[in-house]
Amino acid sequence: MNLRNIILLMLLLLGLMPLAAKGQGEYSRFQSYEITGRVRMVGNVPFQHLVITDQEGRSFEIPSQDSDNFAELQNKHVLIRSRIDQEEWISADHKITQIHYILKDPEILQILD
Repeated sequence: MNLRNIILLMLLLLGLMPLAAKGQGEYSRFQSYEITGRVRMVGNVPFQHLVITDQEGRSFEIPSQDSDNFAELQNKHVLIRSRIDQEEWISADHKITQIHYILKDPEILQILD
């Protein structure tokens, strides 16, 4: 291989690293999942947002553009289908303190109560 091909290969691998790191978590961002949980409002004004909390206590944030569909379902159990994005929240000492789950294009499949 000549130097040009080696550099191109390295750039390609470096470009794919964020995708590989993102896929190492609990959920793949390219796949849809069904989640059952309770719709809740969390946070304080003006930083409140809706989440769905499952039986294991994981909270999945509902994006603000989708919150109108879920606002009337507060305190109800729902079954949804959605892709899930994950963000690692890192503290000042560079330790992962929490994994933040964000729903992408959530679809309500069933209202359970």
